[in-house]
Amino acid sequence: NIAQFRDVFNLFIVLMAAFMLYIHALTLRWNLGYTDFGMSRAMLPAMGIVHNVVGNVFIADVVTDGAAEVSKGKGLGKALDKPKAFPPLAIQMIQVGEQSGNLEEMLGKVADVFEKEVETTTMRLTAMVEPIMVLLMAGIVLFIVLAICLPIFEMNQLVK
Repeated sequence: NIAQFRDVFNLFIVLMAAFMLYIHALTLRWNLGYTDFGMSRAMLPAMGIVHNVVGNVFIADVVTDGAAEVSKGKGLGKALDKPKAFPPLAIQMIQVGEQSGNLEEMLGKVADVFEKEVETTTMRLTAMVEPIMVLLMAGIVLFIVLAICLPIFEMNQLVK
């Protein structure tokens, strides 16, 4: 599947991998954590919502497989514990939340931690891109100046 290969490849790009994992962990939390487990909302329908909302075929497949495992009685943390799908810290925090009986509260803490990570990573990437953009713009300006000035200098040489 080309879409799945593309999405897996996007997760492994060196600079963007951590950022994408944090975003998907936040998506998982926003869709699972804001559903009210105590008020008759079941985890499986919530995981179905996550599957439809996540926007990454690889992560959606992991969530679907996780939902199947949860329906068989496996814990959410163990069901989502796939290599390179979610940050290990998120999985560990979900497992602790399940064991302590405070999954919803722990999902909130997961969101808080990864929201700060996303913000920090965004600031770092922006700080890294700014000098590259300045150099790129300087190169474009230099090319335009040389494209205009070199013919003038060559014509000046011909006159002499």
